[in-house]
Amino acid sequence: MSIFSTADEESLKLGYIIGLSCDLVQAKYKSKVHPTVVDQITRQLKEKQRNYFPVIVFEVEEEQYEAVENIHILEAAKRANMDFVWCMIVDENINRQVSIEKGELNRTLLKVQINSASEIEIKNALSYLKENKLTSHHIMPEKAAKAIIERRSNEAIKSLEDLRFLKEIKCGVGSATLNKIQQIVSLE
Repeated sequence: MSIFSTADEESLKLGYIIGLSCDLVQAKYKSKVHPTVVDQITRQLKEKQRNYFPVIVFEVEEEQYEAVENIHILEAAKRANMDFVWCMIVDENINRQVSIEKGELNRTLLKVQINSASEIEIKNALSYLKENKLTSHHIMPEKAAKAIIERRSNEAIKSLEDLRFLKEIKCGVGSATLNKIQQIVSLE
């Protein structure tokens, strides 16, 4: 029997930390945390009988959950024979925010609103691509961001194709880099 009874109450559990029976939560994949660390967590959980950092889970069906983050904590809780583990139930939107807050951006999570972002926000996004080797090391984030702001002040950027001008202004943007930039910008 679920602890929530109506559809409205069902949506209230998203984003909140609740205790779930360890038997109801399965890992989506094997933890990448070293076994020695999991052993240490297991010892702590045996002593404290609670986790403080929540396991991030999706509800896959009623009373069945899939752990997608902090799987090592779930593994340790099961090893410690705990009855329940503290979890945060998420949907795709909340999971995206959790990943961003953890600093785990990637091209699928990083989105810059090209028509409203500040020059600094655009420069930082382009710097992120460069520093994480997601694009050419030749890109000049400051020069490209300034050019986008100048172009935007003259006319709205209506499509991602409108960014082709970056290839012509010697800011380190070629076709491959332009494709990567187009993946992280949004027109909305």
